[in-house]
Amino acid sequence: MKYQILLVVALAFVVGCGGSGQEVADAPAEPAAGPAIKLEVEIPEPMPVPEYVEPESDTDWVARVNNKDKEIVEILNIITPIAAYITVGFDQYGDRFSPTLDEEWVDTQAQLTSALTLYEDCKGRIAEGVADKDLFLDMENVWQILVKTGVAGVRTKSMVDSELTKFAG
Repeated sequence: MKYQILLVVALAFVVGCGGSGQEVADAPAEPAAGPAIKLEVEIPEPMPVPEYVEPESDTDWVARVNNKDKEIVEILNIITPIAAYITVGFDQYGDRFSPTLDEEWVDTQAQLTSALTLYEDCKGRIAEGVADKDLFLDMENVWQILVKTGVAGVRTKSMVDSELTKFAG
């Protein structure tokens, strides 16, 4: 179930970002459907993804925590470019964006901050050698918040694109 949700979120991000570069390269010459104002965004380097470790049992918390960390890093690698895009949009045009978009971005940032704060706590516990059920459950909570944040991020990016299109038109 978790992997299906992750797949749906990843698909939503790809669609929200305009698809893969190959689709753009193969597309016939026609007017762009995206915003007329193009943002110059420096995409951050993706974080290294931990290798999957096969748990030896249901209580192999070291492996389970590692694998949950892998899932968290994978979703952070999806969310980070979207957040960078939205941030640049707000840096350049934030004073012109609607109050609804402002509110959506504030909510998205609050979710992301919540997830990252808990994730930092979890990484600190991992560094101390803690690997137990409580840590795993906290990391599961981080993952769930990040999935919700990803959905909110796609929605916010679409709103940014829509408003940029209005500014250009």
